[in-house]
Amino acid sequence: MTFSFIDATPEHADYLATRLRPIDALEVACVGSTPERSLHLSLTLPNSKVLTAVDQQDTPLFMCGVSQSPEQPDMGVVWLLASKEIMKHKRHFLKMSMPIFDDFLKGYKALYNFVHKDNKTSIRWLEWCGCTVDKSQPYDVGGHPFYLLIKER
Repeated sequence: MTFSFIDATPEHADYLATRLRPIDALEVACVGSTPERSLHLSLTLPNSKVLTAVDQQDTPLFMCGVSQSPEQPDMGVVWLLASKEIMKHKRHFLKMSMPIFDDFLKGYKALYNFVHKDNKTSIRWLEWCGCTVDKSQPYDVGGHPFYLLIKER
């Protein structure tokens, strides 16, 4: 199965907000937000680029993006929030991951974010994409342990 990327819209955010994978919803809750608020906010962040992956029926599968770090303008904050439907597209998702990461890296020295330590699938994928996931020092985010991830140019 395949999907394509299009520019994200508020309608995509509304659709995905109630369909996120439980681990993604947990990560959003840990930062004190809701899926709807986080997805909509992503569309308005400084220098943000937000894409939605849609299947052949134009149904949103996931949204991903990058925005400029407020603390370090040469760094990008990268993220992905997905529905369970992403698993039906595993092979194509892996194939498309590297080009998207490369595109998100343009204009930044590195990309970073935090991932919940129990988000094993995402951690494996991030490492496969060339990210360094620092498991040596968990960070407390909303009372849960998170790992820092970084992908340098």
